[in-house]
Amino acid sequence: MSILEYNREEELKKLRNAEYENGKTDGKAEGKSEDLLLILEFRWQAPEWLKERIFQEADALCLESWMKAAMNAGTLEDFLGKTGLAEN
Repeated sequence: MSILEYNREEELKKLRNAEYENGKTDGKAEGKSEDLLLILEFRWQAPEWLKERIFQEADALCLESWMKAAMNAGTLEDFLGKTGLAEN
């Protein structure tokens, strides 16, 4: 087989690896969302719109920064201001 020929098995392997990596990324974000909500619910009563917004976020680093803000905020309003979520 020449280098220019289509290798179906190799393409399927690449596709499976990409799907696996996407699943890992999605799973990490979902776990961080759950952790953030646990913190928020422990400290305050999180409104439904905030819960929905948190689960919409797919960026794990953003969710981590929100967790840090939740742990350092004095009030829910303070948390919303620090994260910019109050503007949404």
